[in-house]
Amino acid sequence: MSGKVFATLAHGRPVVKIPPSQAAAMVTAGEGAPFEPRPGRREWVTVEPPLGQAPERWRELVDDARSQAAALTDPSPAAHRPATTRPGRER
Repeated sequence: MSGKVFATLAHGRPVVKIPPSQAAAMVTAGEGAPFEPRPGRREWVTVEPPLGQAPERWRELVDDARSQAAALTDPSPAAHRPATTRPGRER
């Protein structure tokens, strides 16, 4: 995704970059642990066993991470427009 990392292995464990709310839910459920390659990176989660050993779940998380990366790197001008429009201008 335009040179962006969204999933990796760290110390032999799968790590994904997913939306912060999904990451927090995984940590709360005991399915993941915060992974902060740099302070303040709340969207990175180390996937805890046995979840990290379940291939189908790992694929789902990688797909979620890929979608998140794609949304953040979307080069289309529409992706970067503010939600509101100026008076007299159509979107």
